[in-house]
Amino acid sequence: MVVDDNAVSRGKVEQALIDAGLTVMTAENGMQALLLAKNEAIDGVVTDQVMPMMDGAHLTRMLREIPAYKRIPIILLTTENGQAFMEELDDCGVPVWLEKPLTEQKLALIAAEMLHPSVATKTKAA
Repeated sequence: MVVDDNAVSRGKVEQALIDAGLTVMTAENGMQALLLAKNEAIDGVVTDQVMPMMDGAHLTRMLREIPAYKRIPIILLTTENGQAFMEELDDCGVPVWLEKPLTEQKLALIAAEMLHPSVATKTKAA
């Protein structure tokens, strides 16, 4: 699932995952994504951080409370940084995060992570 309130960003990530051979559903915000996840089985999430109604960190926290989603790959896309933000990501269970803007290399990393989730701890992807 790709979650982003920006249609262009959402479309870029969606297309990268489709090109990698994945079936993709999309949501415009965390609340919509959470509702979809409760009604549809999802295998991974790529979410923006800053969105209306529910941000990416809060969405991750809510998904991790659902037994089926405790270990799915989740990638958070953000322009935020700083120690407090990194601690929030740890607390929410975000294993991988990428800084925006997205390049083709970052989109490839997203697709690779969705296809072959790492078992590593939180990682800032280059």
